[in-house]
Amino acid sequence: MYPGVKIPELCEACALSKLKQLPQVNAPGHTIHSDLSGKISPPSIGGGNDYLKLTDKFSRFKSVYILNKKSDTGAAIEDYVHEVERKHGNCVKVLVNDNGGEYLNSKLQEFLNKKGIKMQLTAPYSPKQNPISERGNRLTSEKARTLLFTSNIPTNFWG
Repeated sequence: MYPGVKIPELCEACALSKLKQLPQVNAPGHTIHSDLSGKISPPSIGGGNDYLKLTDKFSRFKSVYILNKKSDTGAAIEDYVHEVERKHGNCVKVLVNDNGGEYLNSKLQEFLNKKGIKMQLTAPYSPKQNPISERGNRLTSEKARTLLFTSNIPTNFWG
């Protein structure tokens, strides 16, 4: 390519030694993918404009929390973690989310630290790094619209 420049061959042993094993997800509640969607118009009958969707990586079970404001995200996550512990007896180990400010507040950080939950942040504006949540958002919205249209009820009954 360039005269006098030698390109080293791939050292297979070097490459293998630098691999990191990802934690295995072998139980419900271990890894949770989350994403916030909003400003939905019209607001729900309860006044919510946003929703937080939490997806269990193991079972793909989705939980949706209708939020009146984005700052309610931390309280919804705390509620979800307690529910997982109560239902499954398992502790949440990893929370995957984007770099949204609603996840980076000190109260939520304190709760996660106390519970030993590692927050795994994706790069800003990189939905491909959290595909479980991003794909689920589209499906959740489509299903909600389908139910509203087929039942002929007002659109503010979405949440």
